[in-house]
Amino acid sequence: MSDETTIADIRKLEAARRQAMLDGDTAAMDALLAPDLLYTHSNAQSDSKAQYLEKLGSGFVRYLSIAMHDQAIRPLGDAAALVTGRMAAEIEMGGARRSLNNLFAVLWQKRGSTWQLILYQPTPIP
Repeated sequence: MSDETTIADIRKLEAARRQAMLDGDTAAMDALLAPDLLYTHSNAQSDSKAQYLEKLGSGFVRYLSIAMHDQAIRPLGDAAALVTGRMAAEIEMGGARRSLNNLFAVLWQKRGSTWQLILYQPTPIP
């Protein structure tokens, strides 16, 4: 697989992930996330796949807007890709509205013929 193909595939997956987050679409997110996902939030709390999907599905976490900036996709061989950039978002978490301004790293891994997100790590920008 060429780097260009990997970049195009990951760009589509990132767009699908962002839309699923905005829609609160747990079925779409379930398909994108690896069973062994580690999803860290900007408040330094981490969730497993099941925990993250529960928070999204219950409305505990609601994404009101998400804007990605300076997104870079770096293929790491044929079966992994690192995505970095900056995310600005408006969310509700536990009923409290928050504005997020983070740098982020996302790791995708190809398992068989399917890409899955295995790591999300944000760093708040002061």
